[in-house]
Amino acid sequence: MSNISYISENTNLFINVNGNLLHVECKDKTYKAVITRRYMGDDGNESNKLSKINSAGLINLRIHRLVEDANRHSRAGKFLAWNSDLDRIWMELAGDVDEGKKTDKDWKELVKELGTVGPIRNWKSVDGFSELEKDEKKNQKGQYEKLNDKELFLRRLLNKQGKGTAYQDSIEDYMDD
Repeated sequence: MSNISYISENTNLFINVNGNLLHVECKDKTYKAVITRRYMGDDGNESNKLSKINSAGLINLRIHRLVEDANRHSRAGKFLAWNSDLDRIWMELAGDVDEGKKTDKDWKELVKELGTVGPIRNWKSVDGFSELEKDEKKNQKGQYEKLNDKELFLRRLLNKQGKGTAYQDSIEDYMDD
């Protein structure tokens, strides 16, 4: 039987599993509650804990934060940061994607298409009655559309992998052992 304990300090959660310390930085109490239930059971007692530890919950937390960052960067016109966020989300998901298969090829094609629009630059605003050059407008519009395509692809992949918004209850979820 494994020995599990945890210590909670402000936004940090430390989980001790058989002498191995796992540190999780939490932004709010919701994460702390989810992780506590994941490792300790709903009532916080060790007797209700899961028998195996895996990183699925932590991966989902990282993806959640990256999606939040991508949303913020896209709205602020920070295309470089937005693209970086999307690439990091891909790296979290790519471990479950077979290399050379359709999903992998589709992702590489999206990255390639984004590169054809021109170098990625943050959204450029203009002052007063000034206007962007025609090529700059075309480049920004193209980048925005390709980054949106990239994000939509990742959101659909999240759902396919069961890590997104698509959720289906199973009757086993409601049955006692």
